[in-house]
Amino acid sequence: MKGILFDAQVGQFKRLLGVKQAPKKELLSTPVVTHPKSLKLPKEFDARTAWSQCSTIGKILGHLLAPSPYFFECN
Repeated sequence: MKGILFDAQVGQFKRLLGVKQAPKKELLSTPVVTHPKSLKLPKEFDARTAWSQCSTIGKILGHLLAPSPYFFECN
């Protein structure tokens, strides 16, 4: 079974997460970083341990704004 947002576009996720669009003139000086597709990613990653000095990394904010209990289903 596929999750409810399986076919969602990046723009839809940005809207759901409340991302504010930056003015284009502010983005002109922003560097673009790319990585090769062959880059090996870790099988597991826990931001709480990778950035333990961050006091808010383990807090879940806005979880009550999810439209349904199946919002994060990714089967």
